[in-house]
Amino acid sequence: MDREPVGQFFDGMWETFQNNAGEEIPAHAVVRISSTVTQDGRVIYQMAKPNTYGAYWAHRINGPTAVSSGGYGICRLNGLLAASYDTADGTPAIGEIWGPRNGSWKLKKDTPGFRVVSTGASGMVFVVHQPQQTVVGKTDAAHNKATTGTI
Repeated sequence: MDREPVGQFFDGMWETFQNNAGEEIPAHAVVRISSTVTQDGRVIYQMAKPNTYGAYWAHRINGPTAVSSGGYGICRLNGLLAASYDTADGTPAIGEIWGPRNGSWKLKKDTPGFRVVSTGASGMVFVVHQPQQTVVGKTDAAHNKATTGTI
């Protein structure tokens, strides 16, 4: 039995974006949707460097090619993703959660956004999107309803 052409699946999983970060976006970098524009009837993401702790739904992983400032690239959120990680945080282990942090193109340890499913060469990891749904913590003191406090 013949398999379907790979291109059919490849084309359907990638989204087009334009780099508006003001610097080159590295291959396999985590990127943040900063806005959208419509060009020729298509919605195009405007991507920038992450500026938050963690990834929920506004982040994607750049494809296998670096994208120059103002250039166009492809990105994905779903499926198995090859992503770069910060080697200063150690080596990812299968099952760990890694995600974006402010000012970095690389995934960081103990940050919500992506679950490690396989390891690759140093600096590369294979992940699936898994946004953080809950936060578990312990307060430093009792807090009244609808007030702020430290956890």
